[in-house]
Amino acid sequence: MIGKGCQVNYPALSIRLCLKYFNIVCNMVNILILLILITIIGINNLTYNRPIDYLMSMQNDKKIKHHHLKKAGLFNPNQEKVKEPLFLEHANFFDPCDNLQIRYEMLRSHLIESDSVVEVCRRFGLSRQSFYTLQEKFKQEGSAGLLPKKPGPRGPSKLTAEVLEFVQQSLQADEKISMEEIKSQIQQSFGVSLHRRTIEKLCKDLTLKKTPADETQGLCEKTGYGPTPFKV
Repeated sequence: MIGKGCQVNYPALSIRLCLKYFNIVCNMVNILILLILITIIGINNLTYNRPIDYLMSMQNDKKIKHHHLKKAGLFNPNQEKVKEPLFLEHANFFDPCDNLQIRYEMLRSHLIESDSVVEVCRRFGLSRQSFYTLQEKFKQEGSAGLLPKKPGPRGPSKLTAEVLEFVQQSLQADEKISMEEIKSQIQQSFGVSLHRRTIEKLCKDLTLKKTPADETQGLCEKTGYGPTPFKV
């Protein structure tokens, strides 16, 4: 309360009131800007993090899938050789790492679409010998023939008469074929994995001459690989 006789400095009072209200307005503006920034950051997180999370989830799902394929003996280690358009254009469904899909689509392309064996093998990254072996197994066993057989004991016992004959035919077809290619073809056709040294020793024992079935069986015993009841 202003007493009588006191003079009021109205200009100074006005300035103080203006500064007070100005500070209040500035604080409100700062709060409003802060709220706007929080809203923008939240929207950005919703907009950009979801695709990133989705991609990371897809990668994790693919790793899990490939783990199960390896466990089932159906993982294709040579996926870069698969040039089939279906696997390139529809990668969300067709997986070049899935040997079961590769084998089925390869046979379907030839038997249903009437594509040549040479063209089919080129697109799917398999040898003609592997193709004919799978085709015969499919005719005899249906889709079950495309699945790898349960692996037997590790070591030389995996090398059966059928595998011996397959290796010999591969050597006759291509004298310059590498050990890795033979190993990959055996895994593709029979679902078994042989050590490189085993294949090297076998190739030294085998000749390029045609060996009758009974001699091939005898070679199993001679080389110590021994036939086993492994059915292909």
